[in-house]
Amino acid sequence: MFLSAGQADAIADNAVDACNGSNNYGVGHSCAFAESQGTCETNACGNLVCIPS
Repeated sequence: MFLSAGQADAIADNAVDACNGSNNYGVGHSCAFAESQGTCETNACGNLVCIPS
């Protein structure tokens, strides 16, 4: 299945989905979710999450 650019830019529901799943971003990539926007970083548990800026 292919996604258009508009679909890939959808706002995620939470900080984890903002960097994972269909977004599949890496550390340092800009991200956004329902409450905020920021940068993808690895948290203390080793999960890639969107850290608000």
